[in-house]
Amino acid sequence: MTKNLADMEIPVRLYNYKIFKGEKEFVLKNSYVYFVSGPNNTGKTSFKDIFAILQSGKNDIDKPVTTGENEGYIETRIPGADGRPYLIRHDFTNESHNKFIAIDEDGKKVSSIGEFRKLFNYTHFTAEEFFLWTASADGRKKQRNIILNLLGEDILAKYEEYGQLELVKYDERTQKGYEKDQLVELCKSGRLNEEEQKTVDSLIEYKNKLSKVQEQLNGISTSNVQRSSLQQRQSDLGIAISNMAGEVEALIRKYTTDVTELNTLITSLEAQLKAANEKREQIIKETPGIKKAKEDSIATKREELTKITEELSKLPQADVSALNAEKAILETTIDTINTLKARSSNETENIAKRDKALMEYESLTRDIDKIRGDKSALIEQSNLGVSNVSIEDDHVKIDGFEFKENQVSKSQAILLIANLMCAINESPIQVIGSANDLGWEVLDELHKLAKEKGKIMILDQVDRDASDVAIVGYEPKNLAKEPGTNPDSSINPL
Repeated sequence: MTKNLADMEIPVRLYNYKIFKGEKEFVLKNSYVYFVSGPNNTGKTSFKDIFAILQSGKNDIDKPVTTGENEGYIETRIPGADGRPYLIRHDFTNESHNKFIAIDEDGKKVSSIGEFRKLFNYTHFTAEEFFLWTASADGRKKQRNIILNLLGEDILAKYEEYGQLELVKYDERTQKGYEKDQLVELCKSGRLNEEEQKTVDSLIEYKNKLSKVQEQLNGISTSNVQRSSLQQRQSDLGIAISNMAGEVEALIRKYTTDVTELNTLITSLEAQLKAANEKREQIIKETPGIKKAKEDSIATKREELTKITEELSKLPQADVSALNAEKAILETTIDTINTLKARSSNETENIAKRDKALMEYESLTRDIDKIRGDKSALIEQSNLGVSNVSIEDDHVKIDGFEFKENQVSKSQAILLIANLMCAINESPIQVIGSANDLGWEVLDELHKLAKEKGKIMILDQVDRDASDVAIVGYEPKNLAKEPGTNPDSSINPL
């Protein structure tokens, strides 16, 4: 920085921003650590968000305009990543029209959002958020991305290459693990117990039973073919007899009709009487012969039908459903016996496969451990601006801590993460989180860190006795009895 931040006056101007209606101005001076102090629902969080919005060039707040108003703005003057002071301002409306602008000390304006964000290179997260992210996979991914963004392009590319190789090896090991587990279980059950051995010994018996059942089914199948043929012949003869009987009846009806007509002709045609009488006599003479011939044919076919019926009655009757059920049971039993035999005979082979799978699994585990070691080495050898940072599995570790509540206290985590934030963000102001759970020693350490890094740290604290929000500069415990007792470092809103 070109100037000690504690010696600078940093004005913060608001207009119709959230709970702050109309124009408000706050000034930060004479400290490295500030409390946004006040009772609940007085705008502490909204005030902290100002620094995240102005340094990131991004406003994710829903409805930033004070209720009942149409437009507003927030504004401050702070150094950029290049050390030069900038007036930065964000205008917003109810219609979601947002505009960011920065003006340097020479009056040059930066209004392109891309160029604006480059002025501060700010990645927004609070120490509290980073601490809570540890509890979820998505949160740990955010932690990893923050660390990886500190790596140079070449190192990051190498790290990602290692990551892809690790995924390949991990998938191979997972597949090999399934194979290994299956072979282990198979080897455990490879030796037959007494009951299973008895079952295997009865294989020939069951095969003989199955053969007999199959012979019965085959015989039934042949009988079914004969039965089907005879039944078809039986049906055809029945139809033929019925048709021929119908023909006889039709013939008799026809001849009866002819006789009647001829008798009529005899009455009306005397001249043809003789011919008609001769024809009539001929018909009367021929009819018994024709009738007898048809009846003889019918009798012959009825005899054939009787024989077919007798043959059908002699064919064997069997319960095909029961035999098929018995066959299915026998086939299943034989399959089970064959499986047991294969399992017993393959025991030695399975043990060899199991041992090979175990060796391959262990080899893949060593490969994965080496890749992870190479990834860790890349991070350790990089100049991150913060020491003792590593990524193991999906956890970010700083000084060996994963930020789990059972491993590190919240106040310890805040100190570690604040140091990380100073390394990540070139911008001057860091939004840390809440001061309510932090002791004097931690606050002193934060003050020391901010001074060493040339940063300003913002925390909020609840003050139930206050009537409005105030910005209170913190002095280390060895210099002041309580935070905010130095009148020059405690500035209330105008």
